[in-house]
Amino acid sequence: AVYFPGMIVTVTIPPGPPVMALDAHLDTHLDLVRVLVQDPGLGNPGPKDVHGVGVLARVLRTLALPDGGLRALIEVVDRVTVRDFAEHATFGAACTPLRAVTQPGDLRKVQALAQRARELAPQALPGNPQDRPPELDRALTFPEAPDRLCDHIAGQLGLPAPEGQEILGELHLDARLERLVWFMERAREYSTLSQRIA
Repeated sequence: AVYFPGMIVTVTIPPGPPVMALDAHLDTHLDLVRVLVQDPGLGNPGPKDVHGVGVLARVLRTLALPDGGLRALIEVVDRVTVRDFAEHATFGAACTPLRAVTQPGDLRKVQALAQRARELAPQALPGNPQDRPPELDRALTFPEAPDRLCDHIAGQLGLPAPEGQEILGELHLDARLERLVWFMERAREYSTLSQRIA
C-alpha cells in the first residue's frame, strides 16, 4: 500500500529482522522513511529497487503479536525524496530523507482541479461516508490547501500500489491533482456501472 501525508494507519510487521529493525529504530526516537519497492517480489531490495519518493512516518504505538511480529500505529508526516542509501548493521538500510518540495504549477488549474476533486469525492470514494476519517471530511468541506486535499483523498481511494505511487511521486501539484481527478472519475464510473448491474 502507498501511504500519503496526513494518514494514520495500522501496519503489521512480520517477525524477524523487520521487528528487530523497528525496535532499534524506536530506541533512536527518529522518524521512519517508508518507500515502495518497485518489484514487491524481491527478497532483499537494494537502493536501486525502490522509488525515489516516499514518506516520513512517526510510530505512535506498537503492540507485540503472539507470532513475534508487531502491529504499529503510524502517522504519515510528510512526502520525502530519498538519497544516499547505505547498508546499516541494525536497521538493514538507511537513507537521507529530504523534504519533497511541491511545485504548484498553474494556480488556476490547481484550484479548478481541487474543486472537481471535492465534487467527485462523494461518488468516487469507497465505503460508508460515516467511516471516513474526520480529516477527510474537513478537507472536503473547507477550502484547504490543495496538496493536503489531494493527499487525503488519494489515501482513501484504495488505489493499487503503482497508481498510488504515481500520485505520491508527482511533485508538480497541478499534474498530481490531474491524475487524482482522472482516477476519481474512473472510480465514479465503476461505481455507477456496479449499481446499474446490481
